[in-house]
Amino acid sequence: MTDAPKPPLTVLTVEDNVILRTTIVLEFEEVGFTVIEAGMGEEAVRAIETRPDIDVLFTDVRLPGEIDGWEIARRFREIHPERPIIYASAYAPGAERRVSDSLFFPKPYRPSQIIRAIERLARGEPEV
Repeated sequence: MTDAPKPPLTVLTVEDNVILRTTIVLEFEEVGFTVIEAGMGEEAVRAIETRPDIDVLFTDVRLPGEIDGWEIARRFREIHPERPIIYASAYAPGAERRVSDSLFFPKPYRPSQIIRAIERLARGEPEV
C-alpha cells in the first residue's frame, strides 16, 4: 500500500515590495505550494482569521500600516501554535520579539533558502 499524496502546503506570504512578493510567490508556486498573498499586516491578519488552511507563515517584518510582521506572527501563533513561522527583513530591530521556534532570514535571501526551510519545518525537522 502506498501513502496517499499529501496536499500542497499553503503558505501565507506577507511582503509589501510587489516585485519581491511576485518573485517569491512564483518560486513558491513552482515547487507546488499554494500561496496566499498579503502586502500589509491588516490583510495578513484577515487571512489568518479566515483561512484555517494556512500551514506556514512567511512574513516581512517592516510593513506599511499599523500591524508589523512581529504582530502578524504573534496572532498566527495564537491560532496555530505548532505551525512554522519564518521572518525576513533587511532591517529588523527588536529580534527579541520573535515568537518561539521561528526562523529569521536577513534580506537579501534566495527563494530556494526559504523553500528548503519551509519544507524542512513542515516535515518537523529542525533547521540546521
